[in-house]
Amino acid sequence: MLPKLDGWEICRRLRQNSATRSIPIIMLTAKGEEEDKVLGFQIGADDYITKPFRPREFLARVNALLRRSTNYNRPDKILQFGSLMIYPDSYKVIVNNNQVVLTPKEFELLAILARNAGRALNREQLLQQVWEYDYLGSTRTVDEHVKRIRQKLSAADSENTFIQTVWGVGYKFEVKKR
Repeated sequence: MLPKLDGWEICRRLRQNSATRSIPIIMLTAKGEEEDKVLGFQIGADDYITKPFRPREFLARVNALLRRSTNYNRPDKILQFGSLMIYPDSYKVIVNNNQVVLTPKEFELLAILARNAGRALNREQLLQQVWEYDYLGSTRTVDEHVKRIRQKLSAADSENTFIQTVWGVGYKFEVKKR
């Protein structure tokens, strides 16, 4: 209900921009339906307050959010594995000094596998962590995303593989020579 852009779009843009991705966001709105609140959290709001509100409660929520927001304006923690560098805070992947463009879900899947390097994760675990509780699709979605990630990484580094299949289980992140 803002002029030109609505709050949903502003929140989306803040979360997509590496410079503003970690800024705490509280949506303060007249939209109080459950669907509105759920959408606000799904697109990246940290808190959602409906009007009318009490100023002391609002201030308490702001202070609580600021206590939890320790990562704002801190440099990326880089996950590095040979020629592959993953920048979790900016959703950036560099292989052999070239940026590899991944979709947000591909990036999240790669980052989860990399954070758990050497550990086999099954498809259900990956669905839960990447797509969260509301995903209704099949576990084949994970397979398709892994396939696309492998293709993109392989185009940038033809000497190594990064995601290994663990037959009967799922996938694990491990750098191997081809």
